[in-house]
Amino acid sequence: MCAVQLLRVSVHERISAAAEDFLLQVEKREKTAEIPLRALLTERLTAAAEEIVGLLEETVAEYEDRVERATAVGDPEQFKSAASSRLCRPETD
Repeated sequence: MCAVQLLRVSVHERISAAAEDFLLQVEKREKTAEIPLRALLTERLTAAAEEIVGLLEETVAEYEDRVERATAVGDPEQFKSAASSRLCRPETD
């Protein structure tokens, strides 16, 4: 699986986990209405967004490291060709 696909799967997992947590909190809320739903949803989505940004930063840092090592060792054009073959384009439906 390429880097873009792995990132897509990770993002999906984070958002799904946030949604599941939100729904569990809504079910519990029926018993106690302490936190407004909007605040709860904002909190969960913010946490998921922070995790997603962290994943994106890690992916970019890895790619930058690969580019730096490849350009220090060899031909940058050769690296561009190899790197582009590892990156995947999103599938269009």
